[in-house]
Amino acid sequence: MQNEKAQGLKDGLAKLIEALATDTDEARQSTLFTSYLRACGMFHNYSWHNCALIWSQKPEASRVAGFQTWKKLGRYVVAGSKGIAIFAPMTFKDRSAAGDGTEQESTRVWFRVVYVFDISQTGGESLPELPTECTGEGGESLTERLLAYAAEKGIAVETRTIEGSAKGYASEEGTRITLSHCLTASDRAAVLIHEISHCLLHFGESKPNLKQRELEAEATSFVVASHFGLNPESKFYLASYGVKASDLMESLPVIQQTAAQIISACATNNQQATGVVEMAA
Repeated sequence: MQNEKAQGLKDGLAKLIEALATDTDEARQSTLFTSYLRACGMFHNYSWHNCALIWSQKPEASRVAGFQTWKKLGRYVVAGSKGIAIFAPMTFKDRSAAGDGTEQESTRVWFRVVYVFDISQTGGESLPELPTECTGEGGESLTERLLAYAAEKGIAVETRTIEGSAKGYASEEGTRITLSHCLTASDRAAVLIHEISHCLLHFGESKPNLKQRELEAEATSFVVASHFGLNPESKFYLASYGVKASDLMESLPVIQQTAAQIISACATNNQQATGVVEMAA
């Protein structure tokens, strides 16, 4: 039964990505993709496929947890609420005889389907509000943390006049970022995230094509900026990017993992930022 549920979720994800990448309606496509990216911003500690599963089943979800976790927090799941199916890893250790007569131990991981519930499906005690410094006007605060993160990664950041329409660019094998001097505070933060993403992802020996690189960098910027309360205005017209379903499937985990890395580094403390509670099932 578990295997059937898991396979059903996997098949549903594949169809979701295929439909998103092949939809010819660019406006609808952009809306769907930005909605998914906002979900990644809220649930950055979840894997990309669990972000997609939460988003596809309950797009308006903001804080999710399992039945027992909500109970420990003094809340209860409302009777009749439909759970959100996600994957949870299960680790097993196997022992087998080696050629020399000794036992050797190996670890294998498989995933089972579990259910979480959004806070809107619960009642009970109020959750404490979690602190965040960033709002729609919080670009300067976020930029300071991004600059510190770039320095930790050995990336130098400079600001100067750039000819043409470019807002910024990465160079010197991903060790230097140049930003335009005429950016607003919020735009400066978003462009800095975009270029940091390029530095982290796109200067190795193996790298995707230009369109896919720009998709990954801009989508990562959208996730991080929206997580910290900014209002990115990017339009993700996948048709104009020329991104195929296989390309998007390859890029989604890259986007989620890179955004999660940057978000974690920029968080002001070890608690979840931006008032989002993400708890294990």
